[in-house]
Amino acid sequence: MFALDDSSVHDYQVGVEWEVIDNLAVDVAVRAGYRSMLIELDDIDDINTDIDVSGPFAGLQVHF
Repeated sequence: MFALDDSSVHDYQVGVEWEVIDNLAVDVAVRAGYRSMLIELDDIDDINTDIDVSGPFAGLQVHF
């Protein structure tokens, strides 16, 4: 989290990962969790905004 005067930014992520395949040629994992990102700007260069992007996520990760 970062805060300056009345403005703040925070970004966090919580999740789990399961390695499905783990060998020399390829690694495959399944990921799932929750992420939250909040941006509140109060009169920074005449910009005022409140952005809140939050929710669950899921994905497939492949390294080769």
